Formats: sequence, structure tokens, C-alpha cells
Amino acid sequence: MAPGTPTEEDPRIRTDLLGEGDALVPGSGHPLAELTFDVPGGELIFGTNGASASWLEVPTRDFMGIPVLDVIVAGESHAIFFDTGAPISYLQNVEHSALPSEGTYEDFYPGFGTFETETWRVGGAGFKLRVGQLPDLLGLSLMMGGASGIVGLGLIRDRKAAYSAGGGWLRLAHPTMGTPDSVG
Repeated sequence: MAPGTPTEEDPRIRTDLLGEGDALVPGSGHPLAELTFDVPGGELIFGTNGASASWLEVPTRDFMGIPVLDVIVAGESHAIFFDTGAPISYLQNVEHSALPSEGTYEDFYPGFGTFETETWRVGGAGFKLRVGQLPDLLGLSLMMGGASGIVGLGLIRDRKAAYSAGGGWLRLAHPTMGTPDSVG
């Protein structure tokens, strides 16, 4: 199996589905106001009742159907794409020498092929992610989209999350709600 290929243990959710926030739930005639991810429970829920108002809400905006989050990393503001197809996260042009190493990771990007990256652990407040750097050519494509990184499946792998394209938010269950820190 090729590196980066989704498996039962490492599910991926298509980004074209994430951009359908104002579409209709198939067969229901109702707007798809919310998409809830329960990766630990193995469920993807279409509807409006999946997220709790007590969850952490992160504002999102849209770039060509891709959700964009504005975050602060090492004291600097970054726009990052939310891509559930990315098994790990990526940040370009961030000083990482003081971060704990997570070893080398082999990934695959369609149209580019297989590549390796050194990875580090970043995070706090219950959100820990494995982060690498994209090859220069892929990093350039991020910059063309106004982003300096990608937050991948690791953000939601061990917790419930809900996304609303029309509402402009991503809600994340708190780790105190019985879900462990994400590392991925």
C-alpha cells in the first residue's frame, strides 16, 4: 500500500465534502449545516446536532472550498488549511530546533509523489500535533493560497469535532470530555 493511503486505522475525509457546507444532506432535502467527525467512534454525522456549545470554537474562512484557520504558533500568526486528508500537520518557515523530535515521516501528495520530512511535536492546552515541513514546491503552493501550513487529521483523530462551512466554525471537543490529547 502506498504511503499516505487511507486505511481503517487512519481514515481520511475528502476535502471536497468539507466544502459542501451549504449543500443538501443526500435524500433529506435539508441543508447540511454541520458535519460532525467522530473518528474514535468511527462515525461521520451529517446534520445539526453533533456539536456541543461547550466545545472550543475556532472561526474558519474559506479559500476555494478549503477551510482556513487562523492560529498562533511560537508567537506568530499563521493561516493554515484544515485538511483531513493529511495524516500529519505541516508548518512552513517556523523555527523548530527547540521542539521535541518525532522522527522522520514518509507521506504522499498526488501529482508530487512520495516525500520524507523530519517531524516535531507542537501544541499546548490539550492539542498536540506531529508537524513536518513540506518540500519547497508544495510549500510554495501553500503560500500561493495565502497559507503557511496544514493542520491534518491529528487534530481530530482522538476527539469529536464538528465543522460548518456556512457557519464559519470548527468546534473541537475538549480533552477533559474523555478524549486524550491528539498526537498525529
